[in-house]
Amino acid sequence: MLRRPQTAFLVVVGVAVGVLGVALDQVALIVLGVLILVLAAFVSVAADFKLAGNGLEVTLRDPDLRAEFDAFVETQRTSLYRLATHLCGEASAVGLVNEALARSFPDWSGDGVAHRLHLVCLLVRLATGGRRIGLLPTGEGDSQEDLYHRTLLLLRHDQDFDIKHIAAIVGRPPDAVRRDLAEAEAALV
Repeated sequence: MLRRPQTAFLVVVGVAVGVLGVALDQVALIVLGVLILVLAAFVSVAADFKLAGNGLEVTLRDPDLRAEFDAFVETQRTSLYRLATHLCGEASAVGLVNEALARSFPDWSGDGVAHRLHLVCLLVRLATGGRRIGLLPTGEGDSQEDLYHRTLLLLRHDQDFDIKHIAAIVGRPPDAVRRDLAEAEAALV
């Protein structure tokens, strides 16, 4: 199974061949570049995909990785549901978490810390449709700022992320997140 460095090499080669094809006006080189990129996409995942009766069935190639992933999910499930409920409401939280887990499953490498950050970023991106947290619709009586501050507090104190990771999740500079988090914490007192 190819890991990320080999996949990155295939991507670089595919792009280089494609660019060379464009520069030389050679369709065969362009097609070859595209085929190399497609190959890189297929070999980069550590899972096999096939269509099943009512959806996509994902199977990890390494059964030990599956057991590790399942154990990881059990340790994170409550925390992920709490965050998802905050982001999109109780009715949508289960579906949001399940979709994030299914999408992140092929990326599992055994590194729980890195994968947790990946999952939280994915949850936020799925819940917001890719928009920044400050652009989310709010509930009754909630302002955009209230929702943003609650999210910062939740990521820092409930999810235990540091400022750098929170900044990556919400798409803001670390200094702005630090300032906004201090403002949110001051409002609690």
